[in-house]
Amino acid sequence: MLSGSSYDVLIVGAGIAGPALAYGLATKTYNKRNAPLRIALLERSLSKPDRIVAEMLQPGGVTALKTLGLESCLGELGSVSLSLLGYHVLRGEQGICALFPEGHVAKAFDHGAFIMALRDRARQAPNIDVIETTVTGLIEDKDTHRVIGVLAPKAGGQPGSYFAVLIVLADGSLSKFRTAVLGDMPYEPLQKSYLAGLIVKDLKLPTPKYATMAVLKGAGPVILFELPNNEYRMLVELKQQQPPDLKKHIMRDIVPQLPSSVRAPILNALEKSRVRRVPHHYLPPIKQGESSKAGAFPLGDSLNMRHPLTVGGMTVALNDVVILSDLLAHIENFGNWDEISAVLRKWHHMRKPLASTINTMSMSWAGIFAAEDTSIFSIKSLKVYDCPCT
Repeated sequence: MLSGSSYDVLIVGAGIAGPALAYGLATKTYNKRNAPLRIALLERSLSKPDRIVAEMLQPGGVTALKTLGLESCLGELGSVSLSLLGYHVLRGEQGICALFPEGHVAKAFDHGAFIMALRDRARQAPNIDVIETTVTGLIEDKDTHRVIGVLAPKAGGQPGSYFAVLIVLADGSLSKFRTAVLGDMPYEPLQKSYLAGLIVKDLKLPTPKYATMAVLKGAGPVILFELPNNEYRMLVELKQQQPPDLKKHIMRDIVPQLPSSVRAPILNALEKSRVRRVPHHYLPPIKQGESSKAGAFPLGDSLNMRHPLTVGGMTVALNDVVILSDLLAHIENFGNWDEISAVLRKWHHMRKPLASTINTMSMSWAGIFAAEDTSIFSIKSLKVYDCPCT
């Protein structure tokens, strides 16, 4: 057998789900077990991420953070965290407001700062090692074929490995190990379209403290919301067939359909800043713990992805962590795959109410707001309310 460090739990990936699960498991089990869990959180790069997505956390995600004891990750961001009160859905100059439930807000923030705060909290929890390394493969027991570790070369390309009785694969939408663990999947991740992102300065939204969603004709919806430091994020959905000149497409086909008050700052940003693109995928979850390979399971985007229009991915991931960490906290022997399998099956059913709602709503909204037939999304048929300016 290869020599390497041994743990109770290995978590591959330190994005959203990975650090949250490491912290949840460590804190919920510390005073319940004869020997505290030893957890390793493995991440290819521990430098601050720079992304144009996952910058807004829905109220359900904020609640999940509170449940995990991680709400301070938002507070520690200081000026990098802003409260949003709901959605303002627009068609032209008219709109309707969808207010979040009373007492609940969404949070908008710098994605990289939030990730770094989650990682710092994981480091502070008992018996967690946060390790920068690239996982290149899974290690299986030659007799039972159970996953018992991961290959992770050391600096200079020297062979390296980490072992654990339970391995969690939170390595994102492009997971290298999804199929190896889940086997013959009934479906593969499907790339649906792209998001184009732009930072806009000095923008005045029609309704402050609301995320604005603009419904357009002949183009995907546009989302605008406030970030710290007088910055605003503009996200534009692009179909599979991308325009050859993205800036020209936004100037010609998108901006003229937006409220007149936001056009000048967006045009100014297009002249001075780059537009960034990121693909998004769709992947329904599958039930684990039965035909999947023993010893490991996926979590987060490696398990389940939906359209990003409702920015619900982090909420689903954090709610999954809340449920999973509660269930695993009652397991004494993480090497007992029968017990772990039972937990995974129960988790599959317990996550359904929230995950299925967000998954279904995101795909439905994407279809409605990107419809070509204007009668489908005509706002004239809706009662238009005056949005509160706060």
